[in-house]
Formats: sequence, C-alpha cells, structure tokens
Amino acid sequence: MDREEYNRRRSALEEIYRADLELISAAHEARVRSLEALWASLSAEPAPGPAASPPEPVTPEPVQRLRPPSLRTAVDAVFPQLPEVFEKKDIAAAIGWTRGRAALYKVLQYMAIEGFIKINSSGGRHPSRYTKL
Repeated sequence: MDREEYNRRRSALEEIYRADLELISAAHEARVRSLEALWASLSAEPAPGPAASPPEPVTPEPVQRLRPPSLRTAVDAVFPQLPEVFEKKDIAAAIGWTRGRAALYKVLQYMAIEGFIKINSSGGRHPSRYTKL
C-alpha cells in the first residue's frame, strides 16, 4: 500500500464517518420533534424549553491493538495476486483462512464503497463475482 492509496482509503472512511454522524443527528432531531408533538397532544401547557444540545462527537484516539491481523489487512495483502474477476473462495484460498462468510462479505462491501472493486451480483445459487477497479 502506498501513501496515495492510504490517503484514498482514509478519505473514504472519513466520508462514511461523516455520513453516519449526519444520520444519527437526523434521527435525534426526529425523536425530539416526536416527543414535542406527544407533549403538545397530552398537555395544555407549552413544551418545556429545549434541553442542552447534544455534545459534539469526539474522535477517539487510535488504540494500539495487539491482536492478529484483521481480515481486511489479509485481503489487502493478497489483493494484487487475485485475478481481475474473482469470488470469495479465491480470497479464502489466497489467505488460507477467513473468519466466516459474513465477515468477508463486509470487507468486500467496504472495498466496493471505497472504489477498489465492483460487485457483479449474479443472484440465485451462483456466487457473487467481484471485479477489480
């Protein structure tokens, strides 16, 4: 992995993080409006003033992990060796292990979001195929 690829992946993760925060904020606002509507329908007095706004999310400090490499790290390591069009079984054979189909599916979903692969969903009983971008 070179610096450009690292920066691209980091930017993709930051974008996902910002989108998640926006969804959480929108959900909170909807719940507050729902509570205010409930209060208005059950009480003759006006709704109490707004509570303190929720604190801004704090980005946690990176934690040094002392555990085996993640599945994503293993997939990244064998990615250049994979054929242009591949299946999950090709990855499992290349790394020699997986934590399960669901874990590998999530890794491949993130790789598609980040723009490294395209998912060629065939549907039915045939395995999904993935194309390198």
